[in-house]
Amino acid sequence: FQKTERIAGMAALLAAKLAPHYEAASREAALLSKADLVTEMVFEFPDLQGVMGKYYSKNSGVSEEVSTAIEEHYKPAFKGDRVPSNMPASMVALADKFDNLTCCFNLNMTPTSGGDPYGLRRAVFGIIQIIEKNGFPLSFDWALDTSLALVAGQGFLKGDPAALKGKIRDFIKGRMESHLTEKGYAY
Repeated sequence: FQKTERIAGMAALLAAKLAPHYEAASREAALLSKADLVTEMVFEFPDLQGVMGKYYSKNSGVSEEVSTAIEEHYKPAFKGDRVPSNMPASMVALADKFDNLTCCFNLNMTPTSGGDPYGLRRAVFGIIQIIEKNGFPLSFDWALDTSLALVAGQGFLKGDPAALKGKIRDFIKGRMESHLTEKGYAY
């Protein structure tokens, strides 16, 4: 529930900054984005998270735009996967990925050379793909400050926020360098 509150807050703030017309839909999609995780269907078939959320929400009378955002907020799920197809989905996807980064780094659950069990590298590549595809003028500093403030607002922030932000920025920088190198640019 607290994660959902943070994602909803971040999605609404992102929408207000990047796509103001979609602020309400982004907040609604974020509030419903994790509801299907408690169902027997998703418990039995974890690959259906988001997909079932779309069907459950449509069946409950939620708009097509919000239902699609619920399904697509996990995108891109892997490198080369498509990005979300609508603005609310993009806002919720960015919010979820920034929240995952902030919370994992806050709890010192960071990737090692041997593994990335929480998919943080994939989350950063997803953030980059969404920003790039939509041409969003999004400052990583603003996004990290906002995400850290939401975590701190719930009393979960451990340690110095500036030091935590620096670690996350360095991690993002490493992924950005890799992304730009793959595209043929000298970072």
